[in-house]
Amino acid sequence: HGPPAALRCLLTGGGPLGREAAALARDGGWPLWTGWGMTETASHVVAGPVDSDWVEGVVGRPLPGVTIEIDPGSARLVVGG
Repeated sequence: HGPPAALRCLLTGGGPLGREAAALARDGGWPLWTGWGMTETASHVVAGPVDSDWVEGVVGRPLPGVTIEIDPGSARLVVGG
């Protein structure tokens, strides 16, 4: 079955999205997006559509108002927003 008509976005999370699962969702017409985040950042900090340009392992761009940097001294991600 396809998605409900009112569904605007199905956001994945909790682990990597595989190519096979992404293809099944796209082929079924689901408005699939993938993202990355963590509990400390109030869920997702980046997101992007899983469309014909999607590449496995890519989770999107920072959401509006979010900055992401790598601290060169510690190699830790610094998330701001």
